[in-house]
This record gives sequence, C-alpha cells and structure tokens, in this order.
Amino acid sequence: MTPTGTLTATGTVTATGTTTTTTPLTGTATTTATDTPTAQTTPCAFDETVAGWEFSASSCPQDGVVDDVAEAPPAGLQIQGTLSHLVGAEVDRLGHLLLPIQLPAMSLTVAGFSIYASAITLDRGGLTLGLVTLRLPDGLGGMCAPLYFTDVHIGTDLKPSQGTAHFSRPLTIAFAGATFIIKALHWAPDELRVDDATVSLPDVFGASAAATVRSLSIKGDGSLSGSLSAAAFQVGDLSATADGIVVGGCPRPDHRARPGVPPLRA
Repeated sequence: MTPTGTLTATGTVTATGTTTTTTPLTGTATTTATDTPTAQTTPCAFDETVAGWEFSASSCPQDGVVDDVAEAPPAGLQIQGTLSHLVGAEVDRLGHLLLPIQLPAMSLTVAGFSIYASAITLDRGGLTLGLVTLRLPDGLGGMCAPLYFTDVHIGTDLKPSQGTAHFSRPLTIAFAGATFIIKALHWAPDELRVDDATVSLPDVFGASAAATVRSLSIKGDGSLSGSLSAAAFQVGDLSATADGIVVGGCPRPDHRARPGVPPLRA
C-alpha cells in the first residue's frame, strides 16, 4: 500500500558559530617595471714595451695570439719608412709577447751609417740583426759594392756591437792619398773597427811605402782615425821606419782664455 499526503515539518532551527564578513579593497595598485640589465663590453686593447720598443693592438690576445700588432721603435733609433705590423704575434699565458720577437726587415740609421737589416729579433737586451747591408760613406773611395754583416747586436743604449763583416776579397778604402786594404771589419759602438789591415802610403813617401794598421776606426761621417805601426817609407834619399803614426784629424785648439794663460789665436 502506497502512502499519500503531505508531510509538514515544524520547529525552530538555531545556527551557531562565527560569521565572517569580507570587505573589498579599494584604491589604485601601481606596478613599476624594471629594465632587464644588459651586459657591458669593455673595449679590449693590447700594449707592451720590450727594450724600448712599443707594441700595441686594438684587440686582446685570443688562443695565445694577438693580431695586427703595431710596433714603434725607441726615440733614438732612426727608422726609414713605415714598419709593417706583426701578424699573429704569440703571447704567453699571462698575455706577454713571447721572446724573442721576430721583427720585419727595415732600413735604419745606426751610428751614422744607413743600413738595411733583415732576420731581426728583439729581446730584453735589444735587437739582433741577422743580416745587415751597409754602404760606406761617399768620402771613402774605392769601394762601391755594399758590405754584409751578420749578427749585429744593438743594445738598449742603441749602440751596435759584435757583428762581423763578410767580403770575398780584401776591402780597399782610399783616404787622404793612402790606400787601406782591410781583411777584417766589425761593429763597435759609434764606429766600424778594423783589426787587420795594411796601408799603402801616398806616393810622396815612395813607391813602396807601406804600414800595418792598429786600432783603425771608420765613422759614419766618413772620417777615419787610428794609428799605424811598422811603417816603412822613403822621402828623397831618406829611408825610414816609424811606429805609432796617427791617422786622422787632430783636436781643435782651445781658444778660450784660462786663468793666467793668454788666449790662443787662430
């Protein structure tokens, strides 16, 4: 049997607990945007000084090499023309140029002589010129062909030393009526030094007048000085030998007045 009708519930419903009221926020929210930091690249450059030579490049070494390195010689060294840049110069792990540095061939003036040098290396002690071509000054006649020197060293004081000249036959130089026959020649500071030579004296001393050389030097201005030993010559009916004959100019007299000494007159 199915019940029918309406079921009505009566009574009181009581709610207990805490009531929460939510109040909406009011106002304006401000958002500040910050730019994303950009990495700054500092321009890189290379600069180093070796024995007075300045080396510089607009790029830093990479993988042990720095490219397009410009070189500037010391102020006292006269270079003719423009030096070509170094390409692929090697550096050590600290970024310093590896020594010795190979420099390009160049024309320069050393101790008053104009030379062309190749096979050049540079280290802390200065330049070493592997091969040097030199022509003697015009004032020294009798030698038109150039001289060749090997291993000329130019120190940090810019003075040449060591290098030895090479020529297939003895070098002949005419000076002040005498003929110098030179067998050995090398660089010394400010001059070319002759160690072994014989001299044919002017005809006024007789047809067979001759001497040997001791400490003969050739300057870049064409002057020649030194002393002769074992000189044998004849003037008229007089035959003589001499030692210690000075060749070259004498110092100029001092014309300045000194206390108690009258000035010399020219």
